[in-house]
Amino acid sequence: MTNAAPFFASNTAASLIQATLYPSHFVRIATAYFEPSGYQVLQDVLAAKMVHLLIGREEGGQDRLETVLNEFVERFLSRPLERRTQAMRHMLQALEQGQLLVSLGDASNERFDTFLDARYLYQHAKLYIADEVAVVVTSANFSHHGLVRSIEAGIRVTQPDDVTYFVQRFDEYFSRAHSITDALIDRLRQLL
Repeated sequence: MTNAAPFFASNTAASLIQATLYPSHFVRIATAYFEPSGYQVLQDVLAAKMVHLLIGREEGGQDRLETVLNEFVERFLSRPLERRTQAMRHMLQALEQGQLLVSLGDASNERFDTFLDARYLYQHAKLYIADEVAVVVTSANFSHHGLVRSIEAGIRVTQPDDVTYFVQRFDEYFSRAHSITDALIDRLRQLL
């Protein structure tokens, strides 16, 4: 089922995820939290790849889009200025050029020419899927804290039937999620 032992130490989540995603062309990420700091940790390994990002939060909020964006901005503002500005300029450029698409809306107008298609749907999984070859199933969110600082659990899955299962489940949930790309572009322009 796997080719990597479970990890339980700081920074091992980032190392295993980076090594797993590096050779891939198409990356799927499911996370409960997406923070600018997580993007910074993985931005080099995600460069020039097609990425679908599924962001999850608790259902039933009055304005989930506003909550997700406010949390993203709050985390952006909490990082050191030089580091956060460089990463967010890179993210904004990718968004404006259609290379990065972040979603919280109807999936009927799905774009396939994007670098990152991020969507919102209530879920709590943390998956980092490399093509249809390997999956890191982990407790690590897409944040600096989750990827680098925390002691997290996780394992790389490479057995083809298991990988197919995770890809199919991800794609099913992703197809029902909602786009937030335009709103994120607006927020990043305001911040930068």
